[in-house]
Amino acid sequence: LLVVYNDQALVRLGTVDAMVATGYNVGDGWNAAVINTTGALMDRVNIVGVEHVDYVDHSSEGGTRDEQGQNMGKDLNWLENSPAIKSLMEKTKADAAVFFGGRYNEIGGLAGKGYAVVSSFNVFVAMHELGHILIFAGHEPAAWTALPGLPIWAVDHAVPGVGRGFMAYGVECVAAGQDCPAQPLLAKSGVFYPDTQ
Repeated sequence: LLVVYNDQALVRLGTVDAMVATGYNVGDGWNAAVINTTGALMDRVNIVGVEHVDYVDHSSEGGTRDEQGQNMGKDLNWLENSPAIKSLMEKTKADAAVFFGGRYNEIGGLAGKGYAVVSSFNVFVAMHELGHILIFAGHEPAAWTALPGLPIWAVDHAVPGVGRGFMAYGVECVAAGQDCPAQPLLAKSGVFYPDTQ
């Protein structure tokens, strides 16, 4: 996995060292979640580089959720089609790329085919987008409308009052008025939270 960032992300995070650490934390978080879910490291994510790119993204803290989504879509389109990114991916032998950019208040990330744009430095948000691009995982059934009929093993789940996998939004928890913190695991069918059945 290649992690790229721009000046807007660097201003938000503060230092290059902090940006590099964030990039590697995404890989570590994903690998830990795979172990937590399966008991083994079956699909390891290797961070092949954390690189600065000269690109001004379309981020904004204002606007509607739809407007922010359209702007983030422009950034995803750039990431997928940029000759500079393709060159970096060839050089580092990366299979996928994640771009950390400016701030979108309403949207944490957006995924495409092998590429993701992330506006939050929360590792769970980046891991969530990786779930879409690496294993084609969906959200929980109550929140997943992108591919109707997706098999149960391909979507995450939430347990109101207990927790949720990092792919789930926690729709069930909100409806029940209970907390539902993200856990570092893919809570797919057959994988239960501690103390639940």
